[in-house]
Amino acid sequence: MTNDRYPKVSIVPASNENEIIRRLPRSEAEIILPRLSAIDLPKGYALARQGETIEYIYFLEDGICSIQSVSTSGERTGVALVGFDGVVPLSSALHITESFHDAIILIAGHGVRLSVRGLQDVAAECPVFVDLLHRFSQNLATQMSYTILTKAADHIPARFARWLLMIHDRLRGEAIPLTHEEIGQALSIRRPTITTTLHLLEGERFIQSDRGQIVILDRERLENFASSTYGTPEAEYVALFPKPLD
Repeated sequence: MTNDRYPKVSIVPASNENEIIRRLPRSEAEIILPRLSAIDLPKGYALARQGETIEYIYFLEDGICSIQSVSTSGERTGVALVGFDGVVPLSSALHITESFHDAIILIAGHGVRLSVRGLQDVAAECPVFVDLLHRFSQNLATQMSYTILTKAADHIPARFARWLLMIHDRLRGEAIPLTHEEIGQALSIRRPTITTTLHLLEGERFIQSDRGQIVILDRERLENFASSTYGTPEAEYVALFPKPLD
């Protein structure tokens, strides 16, 4: 896989900031953690490219990755978001060597990565780890299906609200650092529509937007505004990943 940027990588013990890694039983953690490499994830860094061979799977601890579908003509749209809640790309966890999507860092952060060879080496000894990967695969499929559903409904303000809530769920902080261009690419909407939608949400006092940063002011009301576009994949995630014992 070819990347335009080469972030810093170091061989260090992983923290438990990723929701999959922190759920590993001690016996499996002792096998997997030494195989993980810590990595900085700058904005725009490609974790996977559609049609290219997967070399690593990434467990984000901070930052957000946008999973994007790319047409043969180069048009792209965001279909899912992954942060510290999961792993990307998932294809290799399902014994598929080629990525079906682009996976691009939308908000910079850091994480750890495991080589595909390392994944193959530990799979037989780590059934809980493999089960967690399959659980996240199920939830990611649900998230993608709701992305399709919200786009079919064609109610851009509600779709925008859902997207902001999903980012907020995965963000370690309150300010969402995104430009109009990045929002437009992720949601496949034009800049004038973004401006109009931001003004609508600001007028309702759901959010505050200023100089490439968005802050959610009233999450409860924003969730109500998003209505049925938000909540089902999130409830499924909670069911699939009960809170681990600390």
